[in-house]
Amino acid sequence: MLILCPNCRAPVQDARQVDESGVVCDSCGHRWAFHRLPLFVLTGPSGSGKTSVAHRLMTGMVPEVVFVEQDLFWWGDFRDPSDDYANLGNVCLNLAFELARNRRPIVLVGSCWPSRYETRSRRRFFAETHYVALVSEDSVLRARLEARGPGYWTQAIETMIEWNQMLRRGETTNDKSIHLVDTTGATVEETADEVRHWIRERL
Repeated sequence: MLILCPNCRAPVQDARQVDESGVVCDSCGHRWAFHRLPLFVLTGPSGSGKTSVAHRLMTGMVPEVVFVEQDLFWWGDFRDPSDDYANLGNVCLNLAFELARNRRPIVLVGSCWPSRYETRSRRRFFAETHYVALVSEDSVLRARLEARGPGYWTQAIETMIEWNQMLRRGETTNDKSIHLVDTTGATVEETADEVRHWIRERL
C-alpha cells in the first residue's frame, strides 16, 4: 500500500509535508494536490455493542462512509501489543487511506485509545480524527460479557470493566476528546441512530 509520487514514482508514505495544500515528495520535491478526509473511530470495551451497532449502520444508515472492522487483522504479528499495537494501528490506517482515496470517509471499528492511530505517520493523510466510544453501566457490561460463556475469561472481563470506567471518567490519550454514547438502556437501533447523527454532524 504505497503512495507513489506522480513525478518520480518514489514512495512517499512518509512525505515530509502533508497538509491542505497537498503532498510534497521527499525525493524530488514535487507537490501535488491531495484531498484529505476526516477519519472516524467507533470504539469502546468488548460488550459495549460496537459490532452490533456497526453492522446496523452498515445496512445503509450512513451511505456516505465506509466501515472497517479492526478485528479483520486480529491475527499474527498484528496482535503484538508493542507500542500500543503499532502493527495493527499501521495496517488499519494503511487500509483506511487506500479506501479513502475513493472520496468516502472511513469509520474504523474496534477497541482502542486514540494513541493507536494518533502517533502513526500515516495519520497525517487524514484531515481530522473523531472518536466515539460506546459505554454502559458496569453491571450491564459485566452481564453482557458473562453471557458470552466460560470462553470469555474473568481477567478479560475485569479489564473491560476498568476500561469502561476510565472512559466514563473522561480519560483519553493524545489530548483527543472521545464522545461517549451510553448503551445501558438503549436498543441497537437507538444507539446506531445516535452514532449516525454524530458522524453526519462531522462530515
